[in-house]
Amino acid sequence: TTGGAARSAYQLHKALLAAGIDSHLVVRKKDIDDNVIDVLPHRATTWLEALPSRVRQKLDRMQIPGGAEFTTDRATMAPAELAGIEDFDVVHLHYINHGFDEPTLFRSLKKTQRLFWTLHDAYPFTGGCHVAHDCARYTTGCGRCPRLGGERQDDLSAQIVRRKLERLRGFDMTYIGQSRWIAACSERSLIGQGVHHHVIPEAIETSHFVPTDRKAAKSNLGVPSDRTVVGWLAATVDDSNKGLDLLQDAMRGLDPKRFHVLWAGSGEFDLRVPCGHTRLQPRRGLDEVNEFYAACDVMVVPSRQETFCFVACEASSCGTPVVAFAATGLLDAISNGENGFLVEPFSVEAL
Repeated sequence: TTGGAARSAYQLHKALLAAGIDSHLVVRKKDIDDNVIDVLPHRATTWLEALPSRVRQKLDRMQIPGGAEFTTDRATMAPAELAGIEDFDVVHLHYINHGFDEPTLFRSLKKTQRLFWTLHDAYPFTGGCHVAHDCARYTTGCGRCPRLGGERQDDLSAQIVRRKLERLRGFDMTYIGQSRWIAACSERSLIGQGVHHHVIPEAIETSHFVPTDRKAAKSNLGVPSDRTVVGWLAATVDDSNKGLDLLQDAMRGLDPKRFHVLWAGSGEFDLRVPCGHTRLQPRRGLDEVNEFYAACDVMVVPSRQETFCFVACEASSCGTPVVAFAATGLLDAISNGENGFLVEPFSVEAL
């Protein structure tokens, strides 16, 4: 349940169950006590069965620089661990990196099954990166990948694109874009040219995310009631894509006596702002997240790229206005002047 992709899959699963559909949410690691989530069904695997996938993953990882925002399509999984996946009529992939070996997964599927893959980031249509930034090499099949730091045209990113194209051949696959922006990026990609696309915005639990007592929320979280509270929330504070550094720079241009920053997320970031600030531990449950939004007079989403953005929409549902850059998936999440403001990308002054 940590991160937008996990929460999205979980909410969709619960909605399908409520609609009377026989839905099964299959995960490799279960981190909440909920009997509607199934840990990946598997039988004991021998060292020899797991050896091929382990060797393939090791060879890939040797080509990935430390700290690179890059993921191989291979993981340490034996075929036996996916027992039963072929029994479902529909298979909907969400975020499968670091746990599902894609060669093993696609060999276990049948060509008669309907496949869907929600684009929680750019990975499904790139050669390994999750956030493409200014690189558009995914439109021509990758190679010379900036994340890998080399000039080889036939590098690991190009090899992964070819492997993905080969695996998708013959399957009835549909990519689901949560915003028009991410769907358009996928449609321009070499991989995306061979699959169907639909834009289906993220689902927000509007029955839960509702305006609540702002004064009480500020008191509960220990933030001053006589300051304009500026909120920032992400799974990790050290994810450069989430733009905490841009918010930090923007706060330096404001009157420190008027503002207070409320921020939360795991990881490390030495926040230096002229006003007071309160950092909270990662928000786990929906009640904690709702209280966070209620305590903020304004949420700032200074992300460099967003596929859609749970934070912006949930904050809006709670009646808290959002300030964000007029770019990427946030163009679908914010109506400028109605539930917040979209400003010039990626101008600290505009922010």
